[in-house]
Amino acid sequence: MLAWHYDSGTIAGVDISGLTAVAVAEIPANMMTPGSWRVALFLDERGSDAQREALMAGLTGHYGGPMADIARLFGEVVAVVAAPIQHDVEDGRGVLEIPRVLRCEMQPYTNMRGNATTLQDGTFTTVPEAPAYIAKQSRYWVKLPQFGMTWEYRESNAIQTEYRVEYDG
Repeated sequence: MLAWHYDSGTIAGVDISGLTAVAVAEIPANMMTPGSWRVALFLDERGSDAQREALMAGLTGHYGGPMADIARLFGEVVAVVAAPIQHDVEDGRGVLEIPRVLRCEMQPYTNMRGNATTLQDGTFTTVPEAPAYIAKQSRYWVKLPQFGMTWEYRESNAIQTEYRVEYDG
């Protein structure tokens, strides 16, 4: 599952501040094979039609950049759904939930002083120049049986980061 929460911003002049989008993905063994992911996309129901269209254009790589790299991995998109999305995650701690669809509860790993463990400016950093909070999902489940996507994990790894994307086109 990948989630994007937009604290503030616009896409093609449309304000998307405060909205969230989620991709639930069934990913094969080689996750980097283009077109190999089966994906259900969830767009924040609080957004207007124009806002959800802008989110969809960004998520599907219409404007290039890192999102286009991710979108190339999408193969079959089994659904695009407007849904209530709770995104209360910061510094690797919190909850992401779409009622009756998915829930992820996470907390960061910490060092001896209790500070959140991050990767930054390293080979395995997910977003260059931004801290990646290395976390543990105490529980993560997805229930989308209509698409063959049902699973639950406990005590698995998670990563949360912040990013800024600008498009000059």
